[in-house]
Amino acid sequence: MQIYDFVMAGFMYLVSAVMFWQMKEIDAPDSRVLPTAVAVILIVLATALIITRLVKKDTKDTYDFKNSSRGVIMLGILLVFALCSQWFGFYVCTPFFLLGAMLFLGQRNKKILILVPICTTALVVILFRFIFQVSLPEGTIFNIFNLL
Repeated sequence: MQIYDFVMAGFMYLVSAVMFWQMKEIDAPDSRVLPTAVAVILIVLATALIITRLVKKDTKDTYDFKNSSRGVIMLGILLVFALCSQWFGFYVCTPFFLLGAMLFLGQRNKKILILVPICTTALVVILFRFIFQVSLPEGTIFNIFNLL
């Protein structure tokens, strides 16, 4: 019996436990709805994974890890984006991150490479800044909204 599914289920249980533990800090009950739903879904999926693995004891799963390096590189790109968004701001870094990620993942259509980063950034600005009125990192080097 292979153990990686049990390790993943354990990790999912751990993440949901941390979420429940952190939700104690949220004062407003309405603000706990989404994190609670996500934590419960994680618990259900982890349990389903364990049950599936126990029912299918005799199967031999083989995984192909030949593209794992691409995932690690993409994680590195995401980390660089997170760090740069603290310095330059989320709204400035998002189009560059999307463009770089799309190029890395193989997108070569120039219309898509231009439209997706611009439209996605505009949608994020409209949703978070104006509709939800939530501020995202605006950067320490310069603040684009102070320039307007």
